[in-house]
Amino acid sequence: MTQSRLYASAAGAVLVVVGMVGFFYNGHFGSGTDVFGGDTSVKVVGLLAVNGWVNVVHMVTGAIALFGAGYAARGSALGLGALYTVLAVWGFIVGGGEQIASIIPVDAGENVLHLALGVLGLGAGLWRA
Repeated sequence: MTQSRLYASAAGAVLVVVGMVGFFYNGHFGSGTDVFGGDTSVKVVGLLAVNGWVNVVHMVTGAIALFGAGYAARGSALGLGALYTVLAVWGFIVGGGEQIASIIPVDAGENVLHLALGVLGLGAGLWRA
């Protein structure tokens, strides 16, 4: 098994599961604050902010990675790595407690995890064994 295939399989499976679990915490698809002024994101295990949009992004990117692991593992690892690196940088720029594209809540924990996913994906995709 190549590093790209291992990354795409593992990251894809984890992202799909995280997306599904996230719906048990918060399936709301609003953005920002609700009509009562409350935050529409909820922290999973007190660490990572999620809402319905984040859950869908995790599930879709995870499913794409899993599908790509069998046919285009290197491209899947590079694509997922690039996407999550961009999300991490964007998240660090907008700052904790804010939202990317007005729908994806970010905080420091989320940014660090996105950066780790991104760097590992790029590394696995560029690795030549």
